[in-house]
Amino acid sequence: MAWQFEAVAGPYEGPIGGVVWDRARGAVLFSTIDDGRLLALDHASKTVTEMRRYTNRVNGLALGPNGEIIMKGLEAVFDVVKALITVK
Repeated sequence: MAWQFEAVAGPYEGPIGGVVWDRARGAVLFSTIDDGRLLALDHASKTVTEMRRYTNRVNGLALGPNGEIIMKGLEAVFDVVKALITVK
């Protein structure tokens, strides 16, 4: 069986990172590192929504226990949480 891929977003300038599945939103969250944006790819509609701009080269994403999106920037010297967004 051969793998087949379908482009659903992009292309973007530079790398993307921090890919995480957000079950509450039904979306894959990811960042465009060089553009400094946090994006959500809606699974059902295959549309991309900008959730946040000026994220300081965020690459690491995680979801907190209450649905918070935790972002860590590439330029951080220490392992510091760069921003916290509460899922409404």
